[in-house]
This record gives sequence, structure tokens and C-alpha cells, in this order.
Amino acid sequence: MIFHAPYEIPETANSASRLRPRIMREAFSRLGYEVFDLSGDVSRRRSLKKQLRQSLQRGVKYDFLYFENSTQPNLFADSLKKGIAPFLDHSIHQICKAHGIPVGVFYRDVYWRFRKDLQTSTTVWNRVTDLFQRLDWFIYRRNKVQLFLPSKAMGEYLDLTGFKPVAELPPGAEVVDSPVVDECNIFYVGGMGAHYRLHKVCEAVRGSDARMRLCVRNKDWEQVKVEYNLQDAENIEIVHAEKDQLDSQYEWAGIGLLALEPEKYRAFAAPFKLFEYLGRGKPVLASAGTYVAQLVARTGAGWVVPYDREAIGNLLNHLAENPSEIAQKAATAREVAKSQTWQSRAQAVADTLSHL
Repeated sequence: MIFHAPYEIPETANSASRLRPRIMREAFSRLGYEVFDLSGDVSRRRSLKKQLRQSLQRGVKYDFLYFENSTQPNLFADSLKKGIAPFLDHSIHQICKAHGIPVGVFYRDVYWRFRKDLQTSTTVWNRVTDLFQRLDWFIYRRNKVQLFLPSKAMGEYLDLTGFKPVAELPPGAEVVDSPVVDECNIFYVGGMGAHYRLHKVCEAVRGSDARMRLCVRNKDWEQVKVEYNLQDAENIEIVHAEKDQLDSQYEWAGIGLLALEPEKYRAFAAPFKLFEYLGRGKPVLASAGTYVAQLVARTGAGWVVPYDREAIGNLLNHLAENPSEIAQKAATAREVAKSQTWQSRAQAVADTLSHL
């Protein structure tokens, strides 16, 4: 198979947008595919495109091409200092289509369609990037690629005219052995800010028998700590652990927190950390009205609660008094993770594209 990305894939990464492609590439290898890695900067992709042509001329057969797009338009996916080639990646897809190779595109997100809803300023740069986002979208449609989306619900916000039925491809779980903690220890790892609001949760925890750790970047916390005013909250702790320091945090955690304030985008956003929680056997506390809540409710791998101080507080006190329920949900989370692995995501891609 051909693994294609319009940027260099680092061996180590902190962001989900760069971590995901590396893990997916490895997952295809674990499935037994010989992977032709067509990722990198413009110069490298041009060279690899030439190699692809040559191998096709020699009669090499590829089952499919899988493309991980960028949050940015393809033109801006990598450093502009390394070259500009707005149609390079689309031309690679056209070559594959011409040789009967199915092409699948994982379309990461649609932030560019939600600037008004997310109250993002519309700068000249935003207008330029939005223009190229629309150009990429037009060419995907013209090339008749198979779209993979983090959730099918995201398709409601895109013009899918001319595309094949989309396939859902959320992040996967890496199954990690982590102890079952039957205490009401709430753990959150991720961003904090305008689109990651946990005010009601913090208010609920302060008045409950639960304990909570918020693992956030120091710069994020410095920007919002005045809003939360947690100096005297004895049962809430702020930590700034790096990725390689998370094991000890998860050993403390009993429940993974994703009860963020709902907003329109969260109805279809599939967060990386949801599957990180499940992979470590941590049941998830989710806020109603979100994609996370739908998955948690469907699988039973946690609890769904309205984003309301009283409702959250009542649930936390109930769990503090009934630790066996936390242990039961943890067992469910572990079982759910087995069917949500990265390898299962790669297999879903292969199954979908092999039937085109």
C-alpha cells in the first residue's frame, strides 16, 4: 500500500495531528502490508512521486493509497521555505486513479468552516487558507476519492455531493496495562482555554467527595487560572506532565474526564484523548450532546452527564460512595478498547478501499 502525507512525519510528536499519521503508518505495517511511504517535504514527495511512476511502469501492484491530510491546506501543510507545490499531492492521487489504485483521504477537521461559531477572527491569512481549503476540497471531489472522517456526523457540515459514502475513522486506542483504580479520582489531560472549558466540572468537584487532577500545559494554565480560582481547592491539583510522564498520572486516575462545555463542534469531534483513556482502561465521564457521549453511551464505557454543576456533583458523590461501579466501568472500558485499536482502524481502511 501507499501511505501518503503532505508533511514530514516526526518519530516523536506531541500533537495528535502529527502523532496519528505515524501510528497509522505503523498499523498498516503490522497488518502485513509493504508500505511505500510517500510523505515528507515537497522535494522528497516530488522524488517519491517519480519513484512511484517508475514502479508502476515496472508492473508493481499497490492495493490502495491512504492519505492523511493536514489541518492546514495541503499547500501549507509543511514549511513554505522548503517549497511550494499546491497540486503535487492531488497529482499523485490522479496517477493512482489512472492505474486503478483506490485512493482514500482522511479529512482531519473542519475548523475552517466554523470560524464564526468558534468566534475565530477572520484575518487576511484565514481568508487565504480558507480559499485553499476549498480548492483542496474541489479537487478531492474531482478525483473521486474515498473520504474517511473522524465521525460520520462531521459529514453534515461538508458538501458531500459527488463523493462516495463516507467512512468513519476516529482515532484508535493503544492498549496499555494500567491499574484499575476504584476511587473517584478524576483525570484530565489536554488543552484549557476558550474551546476547552471545564468551569462547571471544577465547581462540582470542589463541592464533592471526588479528587481531580488537570494535566495541562503551563502556558495554557497561566492564561486561564484567574477564571478558575482554584488556589483553595484542596481536592483539585494542577500538573504539567510531559507525554513520557503520563504513566504515573494514569496509575493515579480512576476516571478519564471529557465533560467539557458542549459546543457545536463537539457534536462530531472525536478527540484523541478519548481513546487514550479507553486504551488505559479508564472509564470516561462525558458531557451530553457530544460525540464522546454517544460512544460512551453506546459502549457503556463510562457515564454521560449534562454539563451542569449539580448534575456532575451528584454523580461524583454517587461514584465516591460506590467504588465498585467505577471498577465495573473500568472493565468495560478495557474490553471496548480491544475493538478500537489503531490496527483495527488500519484494517477498516483496507476493507473499505479493497471493495471500491
